Parts: sequence; C-alpha cells; structure tokens
Amino acid sequence: MAVYSTLNKPEFTKCKYETDCHGCGIYPERPKGCRIYSCQWLIDESIDEKYWPKDAGFIINKNELKLDKNYNVDLARMLINDFANKGITLSVRKMDLISI
Repeated sequence: MAVYSTLNKPEFTKCKYETDCHGCGIYPERPKGCRIYSCQWLIDESIDEKYWPKDAGFIINKNELKLDKNYNVDLARMLINDFANKGITLSVRKMDLISI
C-alpha cells in the first residue's frame, strides 16, 4: 500500500503531519509505509552525495525524479545525465506542493 493512501492524502501533496522544519509530527507513530520508505539516494550507493534531496530540491524514487518547486536545475540535469550514462532513463515529475 502506498504511503499517501495510508495517510489519506493525494500523492505529491504536502503531508498534514509535516512540521515547520520539514520533519514528521507523528514520527514515533508514523504508518508502516512511512517507516519502510527510503529515497533511492539513501539506498543506492552509486548516487553521488551532491544529490542529497535537501540541497538538490528533488527526490529520486524508482527511476523517477520528483522535483520540488525550488529544485536545483543544474543538479537535476547532471543527475539525469549520470543515469543516462548508466543506460537508465529517469522520468521527471514536478511536486509543486511538497517542500523537501
């Protein structure tokens, strides 16, 4: 089950439990989907540290690049090229309502 359905919210929208500091207001009680989710940046050691989501403004998730409204354009292009050089095409989706 997707995290957003567990939280009863549309995909790519800000979670009502997000705090002002972009943390989780229900972290100790968060749903299982939230507990097991990891951005691909965290689990794929081949992805460079320069693509850290908080700095880059995007999340990499199963070969999809999810762009925050204030994403770093140059880093996004570099990441897409890095993946292309590995033969992987990233789909791109804007997340206008999410703050990373």
